[in-house]
Amino acid sequence: MKDDYLFDPDATPDPEIVRLERALEKFRHGAERTPSSSPSPPPRRHPLRWLSSVAVAAAVVVAAFLWLDHGSSTIDSPYRLDTASVGTRVWTKDGREREVREGVLAGDRIEIDENARARLSIGSIGSVVLEANSSVRVEDRGTSALDSSPAFGLFLERGTVAASIFAAPRVFQVGTPAGIAVDLGCIYKTTVTDDGRTWLSVVSGFVSFETKQRHVLVPAGAECEALPGTGPLTPTWQDAPHDYKDAIRRIDLESPVPEDALAALHAQTDRHATLTLWHLLTHAERTVRKTALDVLVSAGHVPDSIGLDRLMDGDADALLALRESFDWGP
Repeated sequence: MKDDYLFDPDATPDPEIVRLERALEKFRHGAERTPSSSPSPPPRRHPLRWLSSVAVAAAVVVAAFLWLDHGSSTIDSPYRLDTASVGTRVWTKDGREREVREGVLAGDRIEIDENARARLSIGSIGSVVLEANSSVRVEDRGTSALDSSPAFGLFLERGTVAASIFAAPRVFQVGTPAGIAVDLGCIYKTTVTDDGRTWLSVVSGFVSFETKQRHVLVPAGAECEALPGTGPLTPTWQDAPHDYKDAIRRIDLESPVPEDALAALHAQTDRHATLTLWHLLTHAERTVRKTALDVLVSAGHVPDSIGLDRLMDGDADALLALRESFDWGP
């Protein structure tokens, strides 16, 4: 075959390409299915365009096979990789690779490479999408403390998972190097970087992000960062100003707390600010608790029935009553 014909439309047609184009002409979109007795030669087309069309068609076919529907697994387990693209691998806890179609057991690790994606169904409570460059360990959580129903869990070592769970509170949890995201019936996304830092953003419902040192409540529309050894930082709304988010982060991490960061608390006083201010009522530094409470009171967010002294002292019942008075809906 002459290369000139591929790159120069005015060059002399290559006989092999001409024969190939004629042979494939009957398969083009809109062509007559019944060939005539004396077919006329097809119109001259630039072969690079023809080759591009073939390449696009081939890419579509390849893409269709990258997302594989595995259906039911051969392993009796509530964890099922219903769909997984090429590049999804399952490793048993003793280091052996398991066929994806076999299913997943507690203790297995699911690894997703940079071009892959998978969906893991979890019993009858929902599913989790495992995004590219993720590593997730399946955990056995035993039973729920509420009603002894099965409990489910994953540990996100790195990467991103998007969970859609509709079950009783605390039935499903996602562990991370910086704490545990406890599902309260919601849709949310969790990302863990290589150094263990974690980001949680909630689409609907609520997530409780927990360590032994601190629990934070993250409602729909809010987000939270967590650090290994530190745990969850104070949650903020996703659409909060960047300067405000930065000030809250400094309040959490710097000691003593800078005065300019404390001053930023007065900049946000609407009902959405109650999410961040309420969490700061349990801050280790009294000046932070006092400033947060002053802002809440001045904005009219504290009911008269709740004693201010009890809130300053961290009384659990008073804090719960205050939280329940807030509207943290979307």
